[in-house]
Amino acid sequence: MGDAEQRWQRMLTAELGDPVRARLVRLVGDGLFLAALTGPPPTSGEVEELLRHLGLRTAAPI
Repeated sequence: MGDAEQRWQRMLTAELGDPVRARLVRLVGDGLFLAALTGPPPTSGEVEELLRHLGLRTAAPI
């Protein structure tokens, strides 16, 4: 893991309180970025659904 990835991982771990969950969030973010580079980006609804599945959202945003 490079320096930038390690810093990002530390920040996510500090925010989420769980290194495994932080890695999962980081990898999902990487996948969303790649998807946007190679085709149509995910819709905001799709992103919200992913966030709910990860337990990072409990309701639709206001």
